[in-house]
Amino acid sequence: MTSESNNKKGIASFLANLPLIRRVKIIKQLILEKLDQVLDQTNNIDNKTNSLLNNDISLLEALISIINTLKIIYKQSQNYYNNLIKNIQEDSQKYYEHINKKLLNLLENSQFQNDKLNILEIQFKKINQELSDKLSIVQEEIINAQDLSKQCLTQQQTIENILNSLNSKKIIINDSSYTLKNPEIGLMMYLYSFLPNRSAIDIGANIGDVSESLLKAGYEVYSFEPFLPTYEKLKSRLNNNPYFHSYSVALGATNETREFYLATDTTPEKIYQDSSLYNSLIKHSMPDDLLFTDTTTVTVKTLASFHDNNEIPANIGLVKIDTEGFDLQVIEGMELYQYPVVITEFWDKNIPFGISETHNKLEDLVTQMRCRNYHWYIVMYRVWGDQTDSITSWRDAIAFYCNNCYSVKNSWGNIFFFQDYDLFLQAHRWTTSILPETYFR
Repeated sequence: MTSESNNKKGIASFLANLPLIRRVKIIKQLILEKLDQVLDQTNNIDNKTNSLLNNDISLLEALISIINTLKIIYKQSQNYYNNLIKNIQEDSQKYYEHINKKLLNLLENSQFQNDKLNILEIQFKKINQELSDKLSIVQEEIINAQDLSKQCLTQQQTIENILNSLNSKKIIINDSSYTLKNPEIGLMMYLYSFLPNRSAIDIGANIGDVSESLLKAGYEVYSFEPFLPTYEKLKSRLNNNPYFHSYSVALGATNETREFYLATDTTPEKIYQDSSLYNSLIKHSMPDDLLFTDTTTVTVKTLASFHDNNEIPANIGLVKIDTEGFDLQVIEGMELYQYPVVITEFWDKNIPFGISETHNKLEDLVTQMRCRNYHWYIVMYRVWGDQTDSITSWRDAIAFYCNNCYSVKNSWGNIFFFQDYDLFLQAHRWTTSILPETYFR
């Protein structure tokens, strides 16, 4: 049996069960039953008519009239039934044709959709294969890139080893042990060649070790030392140099008079050497064997006030600050004045000097200097307890890092701040030549 005959048989079965067809069948059955009843009554009437014919002619005529009327009614009913059947058949045929057409359209659409799905499936398989091929190519390229990267890293390491070997030459800064142990002085002297102004300020000059080195490099130096006995030693040492200027005042955030705390080395061996180096304007924490034992009164002024009164020039190239924990106040006293290089001292909170009452934490200094547009800095540091007196091993005791605002635990040292990036690069190049660099994970 063909697919078309199966479809027609299924459609006929479907139509037979439609509500309209079932209603037509019921009406037909009822009409047939009514017609049978009429025929039975007609037969009874014929019998009764024969009986009446024997009795009454007028009654017979009346009955004949009734019979004729009934026959007409029957004939009309038969015609009505035939017309009804005909209309139902015509409507059924039209309905069947309409349904059949709809079903055929559905079948055609179903076949069309099925064909589309097949086409899409073929296209999807094709695209999937293309993607798979491309993925294989990409994976192969990644492997090649990884191999190339490994080769580049190997070559980079080789180049770095060559550069390290070239840069491993020892640099002699000075014959004195003090300068060898203080590479900060060497960097200040080196920067002289790159600064737009040759004037420098030494705040917390003590007896003038830094000022003397700056003068030798070519700077014109303005030194500040508030403790009178130490100031007299400073003047006696350097006052004959025409490019040296000194002031017996302290520098801070405001113009005032303050107590100046004097330190005393209580160790029998005098391991702190010159205890005047530890005098301070604040009574901060100290080692157990280095104590504040006395005070004096000193005058404090702002650095800006010296500029405003033309006591020092405005075009300063370098400012060095070492005030034993008071550095942040000195920076605030600069007000709006700017300098190419500013050097400050810092103490980590874990060393004896930095536990309490200090104003020179590395993070605080960096925050203040960033507000003044100093965005690059180099930190030279030592670790408390690791210092050595050996001149030949000073490189092992001092290290540096750049642009990280957290101090190494138990460290202390100096920070070089820069506004100009090119000047920072010059300083970084010098520092990497003589000091090991610290990297943070």
